[in-house]
Amino acid sequence: MEHHVPAAWQALHERFDALGRAVAAALNAEPSEEGPGWRHEAAVNAYGSVMLSHPAGWRVQIGHHRTTGHARSRLTITGCTPSGWPGNSNHEITVADTRPPAAIAREIQRRLLPDYRPTMRQALADIEQEQRYAQRRAATMDQLQEALPALHPYDWDPARGSFYATDRECRPLAHASGTVMVRHSGERVDLKLTDVPAELAAWILARLNAAPPVLTGRVMPREVGQARAELPAPSQVVPGEVVSAAAELPAAGTAPAPVPHLLAAEAQRR
Repeated sequence: MEHHVPAAWQALHERFDALGRAVAAALNAEPSEEGPGWRHEAAVNAYGSVMLSHPAGWRVQIGHHRTTGHARSRLTITGCTPSGWPGNSNHEITVADTRPPAAIAREIQRRLLPDYRPTMRQALADIEQEQRYAQRRAATMDQLQEALPALHPYDWDPARGSFYATDRECRPLAHASGTVMVRHSGERVDLKLTDVPAELAAWILARLNAAPPVLTGRVMPREVGQARAELPAPSQVVPGEVVSAAAELPAAGTAPAPVPHLLAAEAQRR
């Protein structure tokens, strides 16, 4: 079906298409952190707008607000953040719509991008983290379904599901009924059980017990062997030559007696 576009809307589209092309070219010509790569896409509406985008993830919209009077002659330039991101999205400046494209590009570089860049880096990082969480939740649910095929995730929330002890024909499916909710990070699960057999409940609770096991039993005495006597300390042995079996110490104030074999050896040397 072909839609009729009013002539005024078409004129605004062509005007903002040319403006966006010129501003993108001016941004690409100026040195910047993100480098060249700016593109533009003009919208068709009653007020006129164009979206500038960059491979780094930046999205900057230029357009008129739905206002009258003096504000009508000014362009509103908004740094757009991803839809649904809960962070700060208040990045906006205004310029006169009579400014040339090169001047508008300089205002974007000077007044908008310095604060908008870190916001978008955080937003993109948060989105990547959310994607990792979603993948982990799906993997966890797959693991739970492999353990219990009776578990069926809900269509409206794949991170939640339920299982029943029997089906409509009363055929056994599981030993109990319950629900499962995989937590946001995908690392932990909320599990609710109903109509659980007592023996199975005791087994489950035993597996959940994180306290160390308590030792039980009776202390049995046993006979200990006789202790051995302590070994005597070894005597000190000084290597050398025994000169006399009963050497006498010289009296105080006298020289020691000469040793005969030492005197003989001294005579031979002479």
